[in-house]
Amino acid sequence: MGPDPDRILLVGSAAVAGVGVASHEVGVGGYLARQLSAFTDRGVDIDLIGAAGLTTSRAAVLIKEVELLRYDAVVLMLGAPEALSLTPLSTWTADIRALLDQVRESAPYLAAFVVGVAPLSKLAPFHSVIGPLVTGHIARINAATERLSHERGVHFIDFAPRSDPNPDRFVDASTYAAWAEPIARYVATALNDSVPVPHRYSPCEVSRQSALDGMEVLDSPPTAELDAITRVARDLFGVLGAAVNLIDRDRQYTKAVTGFEARDVPRDESFCTMTVELGGLLVIGDTTRDDRVSGLPATIDEGIRFYAGYPVESPDGQRVGTLCLFDTEPRSFTASDASLLRELALRVQRELWKRVEVPTRP
Repeated sequence: MGPDPDRILLVGSAAVAGVGVASHEVGVGGYLARQLSAFTDRGVDIDLIGAAGLTTSRAAVLIKEVELLRYDAVVLMLGAPEALSLTPLSTWTADIRALLDQVRESAPYLAAFVVGVAPLSKLAPFHSVIGPLVTGHIARINAATERLSHERGVHFIDFAPRSDPNPDRFVDASTYAAWAEPIARYVATALNDSVPVPHRYSPCEVSRQSALDGMEVLDSPPTAELDAITRVARDLFGVLGAAVNLIDRDRQYTKAVTGFEARDVPRDESFCTMTVELGGLLVIGDTTRDDRVSGLPATIDEGIRFYAGYPVESPDGQRVGTLCLFDTEPRSFTASDASLLRELALRVQRELWKRVEVPTRP
């Protein structure tokens, strides 16, 4: 939780896929999120691309489909399949070089991390003969990766988790907790030490609208859960009203609302359009003092003086709407308020996703 989360894309094979556990919450992604947040005191959102046996060349294909500029960092946990299959070092070097170049070309300012290949005894117990061969190959892969990472301004994380808490068991939650901790510590230090750069991501309207259309939520009936979230939001913040608004082609469509009658408004007259374009929390403490909205009908005709909104996303990360608060009196908004609004917006997001068939990547 947190009002301004670090957004991380985690890409990898068996560890990222969560082999051995039933939920990503207790996989390496969940532990990385919680431990990173503990180190930074900020919220964290982690998106995963993971599959057992995912090779570096296949990962490059999948990453091409992702708008990397949406993220603050990408963490690559690759190389285990290539190590186990004793892929020639020249092939590995060419594949990881191409992937790193692709990441740098797509998002030059993105904080990028490559995690060294770990000892693989947990995932693939070695025969006494093949084990030393694989161990030596891992060392050569890591050395080549570290060199290429430095050349391309990418952080290389020498993967050295603390002692295995359950050495005699297959991968479980405690294993992933131990694996995530050194990665989280390194990523947190790098993000905290980095010089902020202007946010260069501008949403593609075609992709955004296509995502909204694909969710099929504009014409579906309202749900009791969405209505309940708006009531909870209104009561928790003590405001006049709250709404779930979706930004369609030329209109703001109200999906659920508490505090006033639902109605569509032109998109260019919508506060929530600005929230979607901003990509994060938008708070306007006094609309009459903000040139962006002081002339809008909601301010002049309806007397709205306070607005706070947080974006709601589609499953593929496109910002399609908001959960927003409004009042007829100016208000302040604290960091705790912002964190709570984001948490409620994520509940809205989960409810909207129930109707969506999320594709799985092979």
